Amino acid sequence: MSGQHTSYALAGAVLCASLLVSFGLWKSAQQNVEQELQTEFDYNVDELVTHIEQRMSAYGEILYGVRALFDGSENVTRDEFHAYITSLRLDEHYPGIQGLSHAVLVPHALKEQHIAEIRAQGFPDYTIHPAGERELYTPVVYLEPFAGRTLKVFGYDTFHETVRRYTMLASRDRDEAIMS
Repeated sequence: MSGQHTSYALAGAVLCASLLVSFGLWKSAQQNVEQELQTEFDYNVDELVTHIEQRMSAYGEILYGVRALFDGSENVTRDEFHAYITSLRLDEHYPGIQGLSHAVLVPHALKEQHIAEIRAQGFPDYTIHPAGERELYTPVVYLEPFAGRTLKVFGYDTFHETVRRYTMLASRDRDEAIMS
């Protein structure tokens, strides 16, 4: 009987040892798989961040180009702005950009004169929006494409929004393109 108990004890010990080794190997394999997945995930996130940064940098270059258009001319016309933006072929070369716009600074004292000038250019319903009295307005006066859903931006006072006002002021103060 004692030999039989020894056999059972030995078989039980081998079974327990086998189970512990199997569990250890399974746990190690699981950790390796999780580490490989995390490494792959981190790599993909880094790639995505790099791609986004490159795209945003390219978009910033477009803003510098628009700035150069205005810096290089005493008076950029609506047609010149349209021709310049059209030549960039945004939809082909810069997917994701829905439109480009140019806003002007309008002190409160010149608000009505500004509205009258834009209306005289063939936009009888033009106004600065949202409505309200402010010291300074920055309405969008040039916009490309000038069609579809982007039209709601025409006349929009970008200074009305805190984030855009901060971004515009920071861009001016740092003399660099800053996106919001």
